[in-house]
Amino acid sequence: MAAREMSDRGLSVLMLEARDRIGGRTYTVEEDGKSAPKGLLAFTNRSQVFSTKWAGLGSRTTWRTYSLR
Repeated sequence: MAAREMSDRGLSVLMLEARDRIGGRTYTVEEDGKSAPKGLLAFTNRSQVFSTKWAGLGSRTTWRTYSLR
């Protein structure tokens, strides 16, 4: 999101990835014609700014509440 916001403000952005794909620790695997996300997939929705920007990028979001007891 930071790179997108900087680019939107007219700054030149260069993003580097350690692998041959984007996404850092997240990726998608396909099996039997179905795709499933893998890797780190946890985000917080405590920040309304974050939630709004994430949804504005066209990302599908499903927020769940978890409790550590």
